[in-house]
Amino acid sequence: MNVSLIGCKKLPAKLLTNMITKLTRKQKAQIPTYIKKWVDLAAEPIDRTKIKSIFNKIYGKDKVIVIGESFQNMLDLIRVAIEGKKIELYNQLYNQLYNQLRNQLSNQLTDQQNLKWSYYVSYYLYDWAGYYDYAKNIGIKFDEASLQQYFDILLNIPIVVFIGDVIFVCEKPKISWNNSLLHHDKLPAIRWADGTGIYFLNSVRFEKELFTKVVSGTMPFKDILSIVDIDQRTQAMRYGDVWEFIKYANAEKLDEYTKFRQDGTELHYWLYKFPKGDIFTEDAYYCIYDDLVPESIKQYMSGVVPCSTVAEAMSWKFSDDTFTLTPEDWKQLVPGVNQN
Repeated sequence: MNVSLIGCKKLPAKLLTNMITKLTRKQKAQIPTYIKKWVDLAAEPIDRTKIKSIFNKIYGKDKVIVIGESFQNMLDLIRVAIEGKKIELYNQLYNQLYNQLRNQLSNQLTDQQNLKWSYYVSYYLYDWAGYYDYAKNIGIKFDEASLQQYFDILLNIPIVVFIGDVIFVCEKPKISWNNSLLHHDKLPAIRWADGTGIYFLNSVRFEKELFTKVVSGTMPFKDILSIVDIDQRTQAMRYGDVWEFIKYANAEKLDEYTKFRQDGTELHYWLYKFPKGDIFTEDAYYCIYDDLVPESIKQYMSGVVPCSTVAEAMSWKFSDDTFTLTPEDWKQLVPGVNQN
């Protein structure tokens, strides 16, 4: 889809002195609002009445358009449409959805006759749409028709596959986020109405079978440690039994500390040193701490720098390049009041 979509109007020379060259603090503060607006729109259903007119403008003629209710449904429709013919990919784009699409189509559709095909996924452009929307709001002049076409394509053609003269468009999924990362520990973080989807834990992708084992909370630590992908293994460790891991790794307790919420609930913190060996290539330090979840308390692990006390470990965890929390300051924080 090689279409020029965005064009800024050329301004007369006499107007150049009024051009925006620097944003005010108030203007900068508005930008995240526009980005969030468009990220949220990524989960809104497509307007099916607009799709045909969009492609008519691009191609100048009618095209056969097939809409899949989900990613999997679109793949199934493609398999039916090509009747087992082999397809030849000639436009590669890369991210989680691109790889999913390429792998499933390339591996599952086989025969002797080749069909040219390509695809396009527009989700990575939604934040850019937020910037364009914001720029228009503060007075930047665009070619209105091109800008509207750009918006219409993003909103209504999020995933599209071209096979011969037939165009397959996928309905938008619902999306779950956690601190700006794709995440859901019960459902696919990217999911369609028919129950299909793609699983993520803190932006790390999992196949359904492994995801189900990990989030069950009953996966033995020896199985967690055997996960080949280091990012998946790190996420899985969050759901394993912390105390089983400590015992399995022969960790040494260095310190412990107790805090109290305003309602008197005790929250405990422990600092452990994990020795160099089969699991870690060098001595590793982890702080284990209580966290309140609905109707129970769950322990979490967090890697920290080498230290000897819980207060040192947790103050480091709460510090960054612009803010330093001392161990004594951390001790004064009250969980649920000024400490999350």
